Amino acid sequence: VVVNFNNVTINNNGWFNTTSHRFQPSVAGTYDITAILQIATGTGNGQMNMQVRKNGSTFLIIQDEVNKVQNHTLQGSSLVELNGSTDYVDVSFYTDSNNGSQQIQNNNGSIFKAVLL
Repeated sequence: VVVNFNNVTINNNGWFNTTSHRFQPSVAGTYDITAILQIATGTGNGQMNMQVRKNGSTFLIIQDEVNKVQNHTLQGSSLVELNGSTDYVDVSFYTDSNNGSQQIQNNNGSIFKAVLL
């Protein structure tokens, strides 16, 4: 599932699209990409992961076990080259929990950030 980052704080160039949930800059270069997901774990057991993807292919994956006792933070950052025209970055979330009750807390600390270096 592609993560829905609806609350955009700074989007000076309009490169983050809240409809497609993609970051697609019009300037080529190296970008420092950071993603943080706050996960309410619910009642299931299993694994969950966050994947940061370029053009649909994963270049960063963070995985953790689902724990019924506490919420989780999945976070990671990486440098990626983007061509300034067709390249895009998005974030997906997956869980194999036995009941799938994990919820991304979009308004409580989940963040996507991209900075041109």
